[in-house]
Amino acid sequence: MPIAYNNKDRERFNYNGLNRYTVLHGFAIEEYAAEENSLKAFSLLSAMTALMSTRESLHIPDNA
Repeated sequence: MPIAYNNKDRERFNYNGLNRYTVLHGFAIEEYAAEENSLKAFSLLSAMTALMSTRESLHIPDNA
């Protein structure tokens, strides 16, 4: 599974995409640490906060 590839797996399978290992260990700084990705992350957080606020204001239970 590409998301869990370490450096040896990336070389063996010739995988160049982003994955958890490369991001967490700082190997994918140029690809991951970009303004566009930061804005996407903040946008997702904002949308999730708005959704949770809407659920609370409508008194929708968490298991619904």
